[in-house]
Amino acid sequence: MPNAVRVQEGNLVQQQIKAAADIETTATEVRGVAARFLARWTDPMTINLVDDIAQVATLDALSCYDRLQDKRCMPGFVRTIARRLRFKALRREHERCDADSEPSVQEVVECAHDPVRLRVCSRWIARDQLLPWLDDALARLPALNSRLLREFYGGCSCRDLAVRHRLTMETVKVRLHRSRERVRASIERRAVSNLA
Repeated sequence: MPNAVRVQEGNLVQQQIKAAADIETTATEVRGVAARFLARWTDPMTINLVDDIAQVATLDALSCYDRLQDKRCMPGFVRTIARRLRFKALRREHERCDADSEPSVQEVVECAHDPVRLRVCSRWIARDQLLPWLDDALARLPALNSRLLREFYGGCSCRDLAVRHRLTMETVKVRLHRSRERVRASIERRAVSNLA
């Protein structure tokens, strides 16, 4: 075999080794982004699934890596994938829990006509018990978010809130969405811990 061919093959092997090392480094960095992003949630299920979600997010992101037009967007892309995977896992868990603890037909009929009890995490809880929890959850929100949430459920539209508080409609919608999620999570946490 001529020396020129051997040199070319050697160069090809070196390029492939370098490419594999680059992929491994990229995968490690991407996995780190996903794991750090998931660390912001402290619910037990997310804590238990951080490694799995980060690994799947890394594989999904790397499988689309060559289609990214701007490689600088990779961290945001990975965070979006991780967020969606976490949401799917939470939804499956809630569906599983709801299926495991389906109420009897009689309980549903009785509670549906009972405005004093509401269903939270597959349990019927007295409204009088939930109202202090709701007040506490709203008090823990930033003042503007709490005000937006109260005014929205008081009958104001997103457009009215945007004009009143000098915000964009998108900002109002994002703040409402995040505030509702925090209030819901707070109430569910208390329902599970108080009734467990």
